Amino acid sequence: MRSYKVYDEEFKREAIKLAKTSTKSKAEIAKDLGVLPSTFYAWLKKSEIDKDGNIITDSEFTRLKKELKDVKM
Repeated sequence: MRSYKVYDEEFKREAIKLAKTSTKSKAEIAKDLGVLPSTFYAWLKKSEIDKDGNIITDSEFTRLKKELKDVKM
């Protein structure tokens, strides 16, 4: 059975920030962080930067959508 490593939101945010600011390739950054390149590219694809420069990850989007739905009710 395969075990999957779970990364916390802060780690993902910092990794994404590094990808946006580093001169290294994204593949090199993923390798340096010990993250599969496919996982790293998925994080980058699913992330956004808000108007204040904060990085928002996919799981934060999900949480915010749920919170908005609860508030609308």
